[in-house]
Amino acid sequence: DRSVLLWDLGKARAVSQFKQFKEKVQTIEWHPSEVNVLVTGSCDRKVQLLDCRIGETLTSIKVDGEVEKVIWHPSSQFSALIGTSKGTLGCADFRTKKLVWGINAHEEEVTGLAADCDSIVTCSTDQTVKVWGLSGGEPTLRCTKQTGLGELHTLQMCPDNSNIICVGGSKSSKNFSVYNLSEMQQERPNMEIEQQEEDT
Repeated sequence: DRSVLLWDLGKARAVSQFKQFKEKVQTIEWHPSEVNVLVTGSCDRKVQLLDCRIGETLTSIKVDGEVEKVIWHPSSQFSALIGTSKGTLGCADFRTKKLVWGINAHEEEVTGLAADCDSIVTCSTDQTVKVWGLSGGEPTLRCTKQTGLGELHTLQMCPDNSNIICVGGSKSSKNFSVYNLSEMQQERPNMEIEQQEEDT
């Protein structure tokens, strides 16, 4: 309904509603240290920074597609990582109100996104999970994995061990799996690099 609701869990009711969205909201995440700050992503191709104390948008940044997933950058409290319907992965800086970088990450929409200080992990309806190196500047692709789970719709990183992820997909007979990123990178090298080497 193009809105974000803030709930009081003790009273089990909504206490605030934010309606400054032109299309449906697809992803939200609280700031890791600023308890009143919320980042949102919506189908109007905007990432918005909300101050829930005053109910206003602090900053809005437009991207190249519908925002499928947004998370806070693990190394910068002023930046967010963004996955879009066009398969792009980007980093937005709310101080400059601009994208710091953007890359073509997947052939279809980016539906899952997780990160630690060393890496970014993405998944997509193109049925792949990709691990990216994060060391300043644009991320570099480390490995690509075909999961066999069908179209992928969600990805989470273990809060106690960032080397472990779980992924959910559309295949009815097998729609969930847990992966070790270190093992994935050892057994499944970057297929795109392999293909480039074969073509030369």
